[in-house]
Amino acid sequence: MFERMPHGIMLVDAQRRIAGVNRAFTAMFGYGADEVVGRRPDFLYADPADFTGVGAQRFRQALQGQTSIFEARYLRKDGSALWAESAGVRMDAPDGTPAGVIGLHLDISARHDAEEALRRSRAELEELVRQRTAELAAAN
Repeated sequence: MFERMPHGIMLVDAQRRIAGVNRAFTAMFGYGADEVVGRRPDFLYADPADFTGVGAQRFRQALQGQTSIFEARYLRKDGSALWAESAGVRMDAPDGTPAGVIGLHLDISARHDAEEALRRSRAELEELVRQRTAELAAAN
């Protein structure tokens, strides 16, 4: 099931080190498991402040059993950016104590790009309407 999931999955231990990744993760980010296991995932964030800020907060929340979904901008191995919808779910050790977090990542770059294009188009349309309204007012 782990390998067949369409979402990129990253298993992170309680010290916030990557313990494992699935095939969808390696396809999404371009790193092989041997390149990421044992590392902290800070290198995946496009903005390092997101790792120490929202990433750390979401990690703590997941360890406390609170599941949250958020969007973040990440970097692939080739340096290109992607937007992903990410969720963290606590993994428990056999004794029930928190062992780490399962991070699920869905690439939403296309959706994010479409939303940004829509925002730009709306702003352009509003500017054209503003200009035309000013022209008509000046003509009267």
